[in-house]
Amino acid sequence: MLVSIGTKVQFRHSGETGTVIAMLENNMVRVHLDHDDMDIPAFTEDLIHITQQQEKKAPSPPTPPSAPIQGGAFTDTGVSLAFDPTLRADASAEKFDCLLLNDTPYPILADYQRTVHGRKVAKKHLHLDPYSGISVDSFPFDELNEGIRIQLDIRPMLTDGTGPRHHKEVRLKPKAFFKSVAEAPILGRPVHLYLVFPNLATEREETSEKDSNNLRTYTKENIRPRRVRKNVRPYRLHEVEEFAHFEPELDLHIEKLVENAAELTPKEILQEQMAHFERYLDQAIRLGIERVFIIHGLGKGKLRQTIQARLRRRHDIREFRNEYHPRYGYGATEVVL
Repeated sequence: MLVSIGTKVQFRHSGETGTVIAMLENNMVRVHLDHDDMDIPAFTEDLIHITQQQEKKAPSPPTPPSAPIQGGAFTDTGVSLAFDPTLRADASAEKFDCLLLNDTPYPILADYQRTVHGRKVAKKHLHLDPYSGISVDSFPFDELNEGIRIQLDIRPMLTDGTGPRHHKEVRLKPKAFFKSVAEAPILGRPVHLYLVFPNLATEREETSEKDSNNLRTYTKENIRPRRVRKNVRPYRLHEVEEFAHFEPELDLHIEKLVENAAELTPKEILQEQMAHFERYLDQAIRLGIERVFIIHGLGKGKLRQTIQARLRRRHDIREFRNEYHPRYGYGATEVVL
């Protein structure tokens, strides 16, 4: 179909309408949707030209979403994103279909959002049965170089209600993307695979067990009559000031910690960073701080791995995670005390 900027179009499969706002390569255009206030790329072959007479008519109802994919390759790996290429005659990839795979024994509710250069181009609200998958989106091959980010929010549906929220952002970088080929659960064939939420069931069971233990502990502590302790430490005024000036983040870049950073060996740098880390953590626990962020940067990951190994050995840490944060990216570990 021949179109130009300003042409009113309708999508063949969804019934959505919009206006062409830009011409792209490979018979593609960018369409501004009428009802979602969103711009998305589309192949011209997937569009129908709307005449003024057709535009006055009520839009046809959209077709139902893609039917769930059922398969037999169940491994209980968790929730994954799979990118299945559509190939041209010369075996090069023309576009990628994005599928959400639920390889867990729980139904899940999912919110999917894809952005390109910070601009939202696709958004879906989904329900997936256990051990099933569904096609949620597609994008052209050339878009891989445009900074694709996918946001996923997942909640498992349990017998006693909805489980905890799991959130993650997946950034598609071409070099890593083409190394990510693996056989996908549910599909049972090789695709570009990203395991986003591993062991979703195990995480929920651990949370339930922890909540149960906390409830038992609370009950035991509160059924006993209150007694006045004789060894309570006196209240110290200087700790109030310490708490007020405490910074909830520690930057472990060596130039922030010492003045002679250039004179230190890598081993001495790591020792200095870990010494500051230990003192900071001890102070936070003593003051009753709820959570802190340890900024370690990206690099080769040596400092991050050392910090997380140390955290695993401590008994005064509730949990820690190194997930994407809008302020720190992946360069900081959040520690809940």
